[in-house]
Amino acid sequence: TVFILVALMGSGTSVAGINVATPLGVPVVGPMTGTAVIRTAFWNRCDPDGIQPDVINIRAGYNDEALAVLRMLIEQKYFKRIAMIYQYDSFGIPSKDVVVAAMEYMGMSLTTLDSYVKANIPSINYTQMALKVIRGNPQAVIMYAVSGFANPFLTAFYAQGGATSTVFTFGSWIGDEVRVYIRARGYDPTNIYTTQVVPHPRSNTSTLAANYRAAFDTYMGLMNASLV
Repeated sequence: TVFILVALMGSGTSVAGINVATPLGVPVVGPMTGTAVIRTAFWNRCDPDGIQPDVINIRAGYNDEALAVLRMLIEQKYFKRIAMIYQYDSFGIPSKDVVVAAMEYMGMSLTTLDSYVKANIPSINYTQMALKVIRGNPQAVIMYAVSGFANPFLTAFYAQGGATSTVFTFGSWIGDEVRVYIRARGYDPTNIYTTQVVPHPRSNTSTLAANYRAAFDTYMGLMNASLV
């Protein structure tokens, strides 16, 4: 008998499941999270190279997404003024660290670097945070934030006169939610980008996407397949 855990959903669930499974030698395959915690030497059972032997990651990590975004902003858009806001926990801190290190290597620095604590989302002064970013006059803002923070922050940013040409980038955990929210409030979401680690579900050229839609139709009925 072979027993494995497959597709644990989310960072918290994945970490909890791995903590239970790996001491028993149970492999964990394809956790549905990009957290750096399960990709680096945070675990007692990592080998000397910092690899967790019983965890097989399929999707890219959040750090990979952050560096891909930074590369796009600098090498394709030729931006020099970049800000970053991140969630102060194991989700946001590692990605902040790789962005800061990469920019330092290139002799660059962020115009603004700010963070928030997820538990404080209801009481954050979004106007104050938005004005801090606006003063740095960024061409782009890398957002390692959940939608509960991003939606009111973007509303405050635009309300305080933030440039609509400013590019905001989010990772794969957001999907289309922020763009839909901003459009519903009368703002143009053209400059809101999200990275993705899977083919678009409505792709006409990807066999994987076609199989996904077929399975979705079979098991989920009339719900629309989405990136999340």
